[in-house]
Amino acid sequence: MSSTTQSGGVSRTFPTGHVLEQYRVVSLNTSGQVITATATDSNPLVGVTTRKVVTAGDPASIQLINGGGTGFVTLVATATIADKLYSGADGKASVTATGGLIGVALETAGADDVIEVLFNSAEK
Repeated sequence: MSSTTQSGGVSRTFPTGHVLEQYRVVSLNTSGQVITATATDSNPLVGVTTRKVVTAGDPASIQLINGGGTGFVTLVATATIADKLYSGADGKASVTATGGLIGVALETAGADDVIEVLFNSAEK
């Protein structure tokens, strides 16, 4: 598997609203905390967790989806290379365009797999 990650200037630390799993999409609540995003989330999407946060309130390093570059995200179900990925259930990425756009899949994988994604890709 090839992997090209960009570092520097694309991540930010946020306080957390609850325990967060690694490689999950998060949104920002009105208290300024990141929480696990869902397919029907009304909060703005922020990015993807880079590590697991085991205690609510602890800081979380978030790779920002508007920062460009690539990163990793967990899938809800199968995705194919070049599929657009959206926020789905439990902070996982989905090919179903219900949630907000995250980016484009750079590989093919199945449910609960972690894949590389190109963040903030222009939508056609």
